[in-house]
Formats: sequence, structure tokens, C-alpha cells
Amino acid sequence: MREELFPLIMRAAARTVVVVRCPRGIDSRGLHKTNIEALHSSLRAVARPGAICLSDGFPVPDLGCAQRAVVGGDATSAAIAAASVLAKVTRDRYMRTAAAAHPGWEFEAHVGYSTPEHRAAIVANGVSPIHRLSFASIAYTQLSLDGSALERVGDVLDPDGEAIGPDCHADGVEADLLAVPGAEEGRA
Repeated sequence: MREELFPLIMRAAARTVVVVRCPRGIDSRGLHKTNIEALHSSLRAVARPGAICLSDGFPVPDLGCAQRAVVGGDATSAAIAAASVLAKVTRDRYMRTAAAAHPGWEFEAHVGYSTPEHRAAIVANGVSPIHRLSFASIAYTQLSLDGSALERVGDVLDPDGEAIGPDCHADGVEADLLAVPGAEEGRA
């Protein structure tokens, strides 16, 4: 259903931004801080004078414009739900592309969610270059990976599939993708 909504949202939206952060950047800064920075970047990119920026669940510090944190935003705000669809479709598409570059982890099937198949692939293959090493899910801590799994980490792919190395860019940004209505779907 999200794939069907994606082009409709792209046509209806005045402006969209998808911010993608790389695993090594998340590992070095932490997930919460990275999420706040990404949300800050995306809201600043779409903010317009007189508009109120909405965020899902918590306010974004130092935004510099009017904002409202909406608890349960996906269920109560069409704008937040639309942003969630764009983010999830972009992530799913990236994971399907990553599956071709990293066979054996079946990213095209589980798109990174902690399914039994995903955990089995990590046990069998170790962590891939796109796994976050700081991910602290109970499901992952039960895997008891030895140090050799971490040695298998190599290059990180940007959204175009080019290797950019395990350190990504200095700020951990893979891409900030800007799309406007009528632009090619692949840009978001």
C-alpha cells in the first residue's frame, strides 16, 4: 500500500525531503542524536514562513521556526503519515538495492527488520557493511556474535550504490534527497 501511496504523495506535496544517515555515523553519534539531527535537517529544508513544522512525538531543539510535536502523529496528522510513507518506501527501496550488493542477508525480504530470517542470516554471515554495530535490540544481543563478525564490516553504500567507506562522510550523512512534485520518483 505504501508503494501505491508514494507517487500520490509526491504529486500532492509542495516539497519533500528525505534525509538518510549511514550506519557508521549512527554508531558514532548514537541513534537518538542522529534522528534529531536528521529531523532538524529535513524540517529546516521544508519550513516556510508562517508554516508550523510538525514532528512525530517530540519537539526538535533549535529549529528556529514554529513547530508542534504531535504524539501519535502517524495516526493523527496526514502530513506526518505522508512523511512516514516516504521514509519507509525510500528505506525499503534502498534495502532491496542493498540486497544485490550484499547477498546472503536477504535484505529484500525483511528490509532490515529483526525477523527470525534476518537474525539467522547474521548468525550465518556475520554483520554486513550496512548493519549498525551499536544496535542494541534484545533479539540481536541474543545472537552472541564473536569478534569475527565485526571484522567483516566493509564499505557502506550510498543511495546510488557507490561505496563510500565505513566512515561515510565526516558528519555521517549519506544523502539529503530533495524532491519536488513532478520530479522522478527515484529521487526520494
